[in-house]
Amino acid sequence: MTTKAPRWIALATLAAAALLVAFDPDARTFIATACRLLLNPNVVQGVTDLQAFLLPYGDRAWIITSALMILQSLAAPIPAVPLTLVNALIYGPWLGALISWSAAETAAALCFGLARWFGRPFVVKLFRPALIERLDGFFARDGLAAVVVLRLVPYVSFDLVSWAGGLTNMRLLPFLLATGVGQAPATLVYSFAGAAIVTDPRHALKLALVFLGTMALLAGLFVVWRRRRTRAA
Repeated sequence: MTTKAPRWIALATLAAAALLVAFDPDARTFIATACRLLLNPNVVQGVTDLQAFLLPYGDRAWIITSALMILQSLAAPIPAVPLTLVNALIYGPWLGALISWSAAETAAALCFGLARWFGRPFVVKLFRPALIERLDGFFARDGLAAVVVLRLVPYVSFDLVSWAGGLTNMRLLPFLLATGVGQAPATLVYSFAGAAIVTDPRHALKLALVFLGTMALLAGLFVVWRRRRTRAA
């Protein structure tokens, strides 16, 4: 298999999905309904409604939530966190976390590969050039450690890091390893919060907020430490 083969496989898969959505009214209706539920400002209501919407699919629901998570990584305006919560509601916190983690890894690999194949002109059409340039400098200073830190920071776009990572000289497997390590804590916390979001939403919210604050603080301290170490070198 030539080195170009994976590119064409990915493109063919995306083209097939686009054609399905374009010409199948049921597919369009399904995606529109799922997106509407994910965008519900009332997260608890949206998550429970999405769980009910996916209930007829039984054990195959994970395929749908994974596909939606990959779709949102391609700059679709839908959030990923509710999908993690839904997986936890349907499958429990541990299995739900594994499903969400695996889907996010797949989405990260796809974004990374597309960015590498099509280059910076393509990526800057999706994100502001200033954001890409800022991550360029961060990656250049800290390498794979930057990926781990950025995955821990709750206010940094997961997908932006994946697309920007594909513009660097990082290799895919180390990038995915750093991504897996960095996203694991958030995935676990959101999954346990998701499992409790219906029975005890206040506890779930507190759990998520404490975690987000702690991760943001630790990531900030790490960045400050790295900058001081770089200046002292």
